[in-house]
Amino acid sequence: MRIVSLFPVFPTKCLEECRQFYQNLGFQISYEDDFFLHLSWRENPLLQIGFKKAQTVRPSNHGILALEVEDVDAVYALLKDKGMRIEQELEDLPWQHRQFSIRAPDGQSVEVFTQTE
Repeated sequence: MRIVSLFPVFPTKCLEECRQFYQNLGFQISYEDDFFLHLSWRENPLLQIGFKKAQTVRPSNHGILALEVEDVDAVYALLKDKGMRIEQELEDLPWQHRQFSIRAPDGQSVEVFTQTE
């Protein structure tokens, strides 16, 4: 078996809001219809995420989407300038992560981090 792509697909009741949220983070639309949204990172299209329209969603089942970036401080400043609400402020963690978190419109927790060591 040869895997050519692997990406998470999250259920959501708010495709439009998710599209806007993730485009603000830097993702671009790879495919979109009334029931499915497929996004990829503009600088590396192998980094992908999908959303499927659902009637009911239990956010506790979503887990956490972790985005490792080169400069977490720059991303933090950029998202603050765009008016995004920061869920957990920027902090240094004992496991060599500097990170902050935001929450997507569908309740998905998104941790943005940089390795510090």
